[in-house]
Amino acid sequence: MSRNYIGNSTMDPELAFIQANLVLASPGSLLIDPFCGTGGILLSAAYFCSHVLGVEIKWDVAKAKGKSSRVGEGLLGSDQSVKANFSQYGLNDGRYLGVILADSSKHKMWRHFGFFDAILADPPYGIRERGQKLGVIQWKRKVETEIKQMENEKCQEVNQQKQRHRNYPEKQHYQISSVFLDLMDLGVRLLRIGGRLAFWFPVCRSEYSEKILPRSDCLRLVYNCEQPLQKNTARRLLVYEKIKHSLVSENDVLLEKAYVIDNCYSRESFREKIFKNSS
Repeated sequence: MSRNYIGNSTMDPELAFIQANLVLASPGSLLIDPFCGTGGILLSAAYFCSHVLGVEIKWDVAKAKGKSSRVGEGLLGSDQSVKANFSQYGLNDGRYLGVILADSSKHKMWRHFGFFDAILADPPYGIRERGQKLGVIQWKRKVETEIKQMENEKCQEVNQQKQRHRNYPEKQHYQISSVFLDLMDLGVRLLRIGGRLAFWFPVCRSEYSEKILPRSDCLRLVYNCEQPLQKNTARRLLVYEKIKHSLVSENDVLLEKAYVIDNCYSRESFREKIFKNSS
């Protein structure tokens, strides 16, 4: 059965189920995907009867507005949303808690520590989706090309789209190394002791070593699985378990930050490495 609402970078269902299984998704557990997109990973966790919550920075993705990712399908309909997907698979029985429109790098929006059982994520690493976070608060002007296109199609959402571009904060580039270190720190903040964090980490196979993997004194690596993509590229499913809480400053900042011994993305992004190797 084809999923009603799907994105360009939606996780393969089998891999999503493996990821949910490795974080011990189970009845009554509480899981979050901080880069949820159209909710593919959330669906797999809900299948194991977990309660799931998503965070998404893109307004049109979180609200299921605009054009479908499927060629020739046109605008999204009322039956195409993350919530509709849960209804489609018979999982909308309280397991789906919703999608928060927010920037996952802003950790202080979470007031309490240690109340999630697991974090599942497939962070953007610049191939089909760019990493983004909110920049300095600066209101967007109208995106003329998009508005004109929607007017030509006589779309009823033109006024709503104009208003969104007036009032939605600017985004800025989110460096790939920062994405994963921030995700590790989010795990330290949100997970209970024994809770698990699982995410996909892209690598060039020729330069891979465990020194390039993100680390935290509060998390221990329990699984490191490779999925080859091309001859010299792969991504690794990393699963960490929280072993202790971090000390926190008076300003609610973690004092035990995630780190990496050898930052392989300090000079070039994963995308740049791919095109460099293929040229």
